[in-house]
Amino acid sequence: MSITDINGSWKVSGHENFEAFLTEAGIPKEHWEHMKTGSAKYTVSQDGDSVTLVEADTDGAHTATNTFKLGQEFDKKGIDGKTRKATITFSGGVLSITVPDMGNGKKGVFTKQRSGDTLTETFEMGSVSGKLIYKKA
Repeated sequence: MSITDINGSWKVSGHENFEAFLTEAGIPKEHWEHMKTGSAKYTVSQDGDSVTLVEADTDGAHTATNTFKLGQEFDKKGIDGKTRKATITFSGGVLSITVPDMGNGKKGVFTKQRSGDTLTETFEMGSVSGKLIYKKA
């Protein structure tokens, strides 16, 4: 499996323990419904050892473009407009994003793995873990 296998548009089809994660992350409740039912578009390209990951709402309201080298810490811009230190790796078909400080003093670990037309994102922050499940849009 290649890192570009997560390319494309994905729509949230389910979640596990997501509200607890949003609480832990300090996300205001007025944003929860959109996050729980929203769409995401992931575009991945690779040029040599540099990878570019574009994450966007499908309505175009929020977009973040990051170019990085796998395994090297860099300043990752989120679709919330905030920049955080992060390290991204890809191994065994799993894209892993580690953020030592999510802006609230807590470490965030996010993994994305595709199986057919399903993209599963698993997250951990503090004592909370859960999943977002996307279907190919």
